[in-house]
Amino acid sequence: MLKGSITEEPGSPTPPKKPLSVHATMLDYTYDIKEMRDESDLIVVGEVISQYEPSRATVGSVIRVIKVFRGEQSDEIVVFQFGQINEETVIEPNKTYLFFMASQNIEGQYYTKGGEQGIFLIDNEILRPQDIIMKEEFETKFNEEDVFNINAKSTSEFEKWLSE
Repeated sequence: MLKGSITEEPGSPTPPKKPLSVHATMLDYTYDIKEMRDESDLIVVGEVISQYEPSRATVGSVIRVIKVFRGEQSDEIVVFQFGQINEETVIEPNKTYLFFMASQNIEGQYYTKGGEQGIFLIDNEILRPQDIIMKEEFETKFNEEDVFNINAKSTSEFEKWLSE
């Protein structure tokens, strides 16, 4: 006899009455910065203004959006990462980053493309990819000096490329 999708036989354990909760993580890793740009629904520059830990394994960073290259304009977004505050792999308060993000199919919720691949630190107007593959990709395709000046009146070639 079938009950749900579990076959019951004499002596078999009773299936659970409530559905099990399953959590999974998926990274959409890429080896190409153009592919990451093309598949991003939201590309923004923002500064980390605060952080909190919604669980022991997750950090939520509130980002003040400075500039939007793709997607909807917003004053703030929240970026969730695995880890804990002050861990090396978690973005840091008072620092500015470029984020490549994709929709989670829930209005207003996004995830960073490829985990750390989609996070680039902006340090003294120099873009510093956090992921080694993106670092190599970036260095072969763009001139570091022409990358970013958030306060500049002109737009760099890289910024134009981001908006394509």
